[in-house]
Amino acid sequence: MAAAKLARLAALTEGDAVTVETPVGSGKHDFEDIEIILPSSEDETKKRPKAPQKRPQKVDLNPDDRSQEAFAKKMTRDSEDAARKKTAQNETKKTQRLNQKHKWCKALRRTQRYLGLLPRLEHSEKPLSIPSLTWEELQTAQQEYTNRPAQATIPNLDLSQPAPYPFDNSVVFICVDVESFERAHNVITEIGISTLDTDDLANLAPGEGGVNWQNALRARHFRIKETSHLVNKDFVAGCADRFEKVFGESEFISIKDAPHIVASCFKHPFSATLTPSEGDKSDAEDQPKRNIVLVGHDTAMDIAYLRSLGYDISNLQNLLECLDTATLFRALKYEPNNRSLGSILVDLGMMGWNLHNA
Repeated sequence: MAAAKLARLAALTEGDAVTVETPVGSGKHDFEDIEIILPSSEDETKKRPKAPQKRPQKVDLNPDDRSQEAFAKKMTRDSEDAARKKTAQNETKKTQRLNQKHKWCKALRRTQRYLGLLPRLEHSEKPLSIPSLTWEELQTAQQEYTNRPAQATIPNLDLSQPAPYPFDNSVVFICVDVESFERAHNVITEIGISTLDTDDLANLAPGEGGVNWQNALRARHFRIKETSHLVNKDFVAGCADRFEKVFGESEFISIKDAPHIVASCFKHPFSATLTPSEGDKSDAEDQPKRNIVLVGHDTAMDIAYLRSLGYDISNLQNLLECLDTATLFRALKYEPNNRSLGSILVDLGMMGWNLHNA
């Protein structure tokens, strides 16, 4: 059920007016600001031109001088070096925090564009993506890019009307939540998968609180047969048997079949129930690939669980990115720290009684 609650957050929006860049008409999708955020064993870093630093001249000390004055100079120089190093470290951490917050805000705007709540951005090459620029050229180009004229005010969202803009990239949101045994976290007990296909939202008004879009969710709850007897009770209140009927029925599967079953949820028909005639034409290999956006709360842990199960979602070629509801809400509310899923639901006026049910 937690996966269904997480997926509901993707359908919730703020109705306040916002300012964004002027959109362009429909056409080839622009992926310039999309970043696939997935845990990786390799840490890839992007090299960008840095501003030239002026280093203070060091005081030359005579290594053979053992006077009190020479010792005082050495201690002063060491103290100044340590202070400069600490200042540089603090500036680096500050820059990293700002860059991280900027990424979260961009992810929130992309989510709103996926849902047709914001227009697509006009394509223009960002100066930081041009590695051949010198530092001076980069500063000039960045200033021109920042001052480019292209601003428009987005009107308040009318919840009684369908999404005002096209659904960018025609994505399928797939939310995953995995539960494990509290005494052995490598033992998986439940897997929850909820799907929101933006194709199902065409001509459908969100409704108050996004209730109409919430009803378009498709949820599946898998319990592992071999571990179904394990119940969490010491550290969290386990509730594997409380999957709400409104979302469907729990499905008991074996651990060896789990990777294949989970993989099927990421392919056509994306957990949809097909009629017999539709089922005859539903071969996933014959269907055009849809863009997938993974959603979760602290998604890194769920991705790691799926990998240990034998399914690596990062191998999907049509995976656009991974969205974390913790950081999306943090960007939406301008909050300094992540909140628990329960706290977020309370703030949004939603209920989730069995959050430890996947």
